[in-house]
Amino acid sequence: MTKAFHRRARTSGPRQQLLGLSSRIARRLLAWSLVVGGVGSIILSTWDLMSELEHRVEETHQSFDAATISVVPALVQSIWTFDAEQIRLHTEGLARFPYVDEVQTRLADATTLRAGFTSAGDEVIERTVALTYQDAGHLHDLGTLILIHDLAADRQLLYRQWGLTFIRNAAFILLIALTVTFVYQTVVTRRLIDITSGMRNVGADDLRQREPALGSPRPDTARDELDELAESIELLWRTGGEALRMADLSEQELIRHRDHLEELVDEQVHDLDSARRDAERARQMLQKVLDTIPVRVFWKDTDSRFLGCNRLFALDAGFEHSHDLVGRSDHDMGWRSEAESYRADDAAVMRENQPRFDYEEFQTSPDGRKVWVRTSKIPLHDEDGQVIGVLGTYEDITARKQADMQLRQARDDAQQANRAKSEFLA
Repeated sequence: MTKAFHRRARTSGPRQQLLGLSSRIARRLLAWSLVVGGVGSIILSTWDLMSELEHRVEETHQSFDAATISVVPALVQSIWTFDAEQIRLHTEGLARFPYVDEVQTRLADATTLRAGFTSAGDEVIERTVALTYQDAGHLHDLGTLILIHDLAADRQLLYRQWGLTFIRNAAFILLIALTVTFVYQTVVTRRLIDITSGMRNVGADDLRQREPALGSPRPDTARDELDELAESIELLWRTGGEALRMADLSEQELIRHRDHLEELVDEQVHDLDSARRDAERARQMLQKVLDTIPVRVFWKDTDSRFLGCNRLFALDAGFEHSHDLVGRSDHDMGWRSEAESYRADDAAVMRENQPRFDYEEFQTSPDGRKVWVRTSKIPLHDEDGQVIGVLGTYEDITARKQADMQLRQARDDAQQANRAKSEFLA
């Protein structure tokens, strides 16, 4: 912890130090306790409210059942005998049942008797009972009985009870939170201050030369995670000091070997430069060989894009130098009309991993001439044997094809002349 932490701890009031509110962790713990406890209190109080409301609804229906069973038969008899006084008394008696706030007795002649108070709210429980009388096998409709219970008053009462329950739970939770914070201050914060006081302003020289002192040791029966933390810090202190001492020795050893290492590096750099020059000379020699042979040579990647070629191939494609073709495809060349055919051949060679030798095909030169070429293609592999491209060669056989065509034409002309001669002599 920093010196600012100790300064805040010292300047905090005695009440804050007693409750542990000088510790940010303690304040967070208290805040979370209050938040979680408040939410839990709201949920619990709301659950009690809903349960009590459901219980009230159930008791209301039970009261309606009891009133219906005990009073309705006598009420029906009074209506049948046209005893208005008994009808009024039974109606008022129904209003005295628990949870019966209003009673309406609607007779068949449209007369309505009311008892209790008239509910003006929308939240009511209503029970409608048909009033019938059976006489000589006939069922007579005498009217309806309506029992009403107003839920608004229940809700107001339950809301007041909910508020009192919430206040009681919140006070209990606040007491628990303050108790936990006080215990945290006693068990954790003060001991953390003891640990950090021993770590204040510790530098590299302290780690090298001084032994750690992070609070008084405690008996084994009273040890906890904070004691293990103090031991871990002391172990880290000693390990760090030992590491710094070893680093000092290593630095001296490094200084002794630095000059020798620089010499080795200079030698390696010289060897790398020599190897680079040799590789460049070998590359140039290979390029000269490729540019000298009377065959067009090219190689492509798996997307049929050119990676390199010799100069004869570059000239056939309409470029001066072979490096001008790198990254291009057959669609960028003079023979773009045959590009798809060439790319299909490349794909077949790479897919089947089999070479194709000495097959003849057309090629369009940059000036638009059609030339005959004899092509060969073989797949290229990496060190793992995976196909990474295709190597191809071809030679221009246009003159040979033209000579063959002229020879065939002369032979055909001679054969035609012989047939004409034979026909003439015949």
